[in-house]
Amino acid sequence: MVCVFSQNRALWHGGAFCGSSSSPQFDECRFLQNQASTAGAVIVFYGSQPRLRTCHFAGNSTDPEGNAALYISCFVEATLEDCTFVGNHTSGSGPILGMGKMDCLTLRGCTFWGDETQDGAVIRAGELEVTLENTLVTENRGSLAVAGEALLTLSCCDLFVNQNADGVVPIGDLLGAHGNICEDPLLCDPAAGDLAIDCASPGHRSPRPMQNATGWAPIRSSAAPHRITRAVGTAQGRFPRMTGNV
Repeated sequence: MVCVFSQNRALWHGGAFCGSSSSPQFDECRFLQNQASTAGAVIVFYGSQPRLRTCHFAGNSTDPEGNAALYISCFVEATLEDCTFVGNHTSGSGPILGMGKMDCLTLRGCTFWGDETQDGAVIRAGELEVTLENTLVTENRGSLAVAGEALLTLSCCDLFVNQNADGVVPIGDLLGAHGNICEDPLLCDPAAGDLAIDCASPGHRSPRPMQNATGWAPIRSSAAPHRITRAVGTAQGRFPRMTGNV
């Protein structure tokens, strides 16, 4: 389905969508400024296998302890491809994208920019498996870029300048292997909604590129690069087990 879910509010969870025991597929959908007390834009749970492609999450928010944009829980296997998360917000310790303990998640070609969580992670995993491929996590605010206890597979990703990234175990050990980097992605003009990357972006060097770049947006040779002036951050997380693929 191709839809826009905008300015919805739930007193509990699933401001825009709440589903269970299903295999929903969202293509080119936009989830904008949805609110909920626990999980903001979308919640999928109880044995579902959701797939989201080229979806955009922006301005979604929750109350403290909630998950602002997307939450999956209870034996869910979720796949997100070419999705963007921009300007989502949670005022407490909840993440921007959260998982329950018994869930699996694959992110492929996704971009997280300008999201904010006061004390939580941008992405909080459960205890099973999380795979990030060709994914960009940059200029977000939270205690961690990625956190959890899952078995993590990280390849061709760029985790750069995420404020307050001061976790216990650094993902920095994974950088430099299988195309993982912590470098300025040279976004063109993200504040104006332009998440394309310049042709000089280090994501262009990815050994397994998606659209020849790390992250969702295409390369534009004529783009004026957006250069980050803050000091380079450290990509970090809490993953006691690391897969041999990284």
